[in-house]
Amino acid sequence: QAVLSVCPASALYLPVSQALQLFNTLQTNASGIEPTAASYKAILLSASLCGQQEWALTLLDEAVAADKASTDAYQYAIASCVPTSDVGIAMQLLDEFTAAMESSTRRTAFSPTRRLYNSALRVCATAGDPDTAHAVVLRMKEAGIHPSEASFASVVRSYAGVQDVAGALEAIKEMQQQGVVP
Repeated sequence: QAVLSVCPASALYLPVSQALQLFNTLQTNASGIEPTAASYKAILLSASLCGQQEWALTLLDEAVAADKASTDAYQYAIASCVPTSDVGIAMQLLDEFTAAMESSTRRTAFSPTRRLYNSALRVCATAGDPDTAHAVVLRMKEAGIHPSEASFASVVRSYAGVQDVAGALEAIKEMQQQGVVP
């Protein structure tokens, strides 16, 4: 698994392709070695950090099909949407996560986390989509997770993306009302 996490955020295409090749070798190994949930998580992290959204989505689909998906796998797939500002895909993945969490017999693999929701909020911030950012914050609260400073910072950045100063100030006010120090 450590070998699969070879692509730092500043790496080029070659390291992630090598990690993917190694991962594919695991999948096709004649000795019967199968990727674990941790292996999927590691390669999804690599794909996400390298901005390889298509690979991340394909890998998540494979993890789901192999019953190896987890909260972290979904979080990394959602994070892969940040460079493309693809709010639609990020929200679809959040919906799929919620459905998986509700139906999974592997309850320990699926529990909502602040990182999961903050990844979706970062996508909203890069896309300049404050309406969806607020919807994510609402879902976060419904899941029993209190938004953090980073959560609200993404909401504020989503307003900045559409040059809505009043909306950004209102988000900061809400942040303060909830006891989160800006």
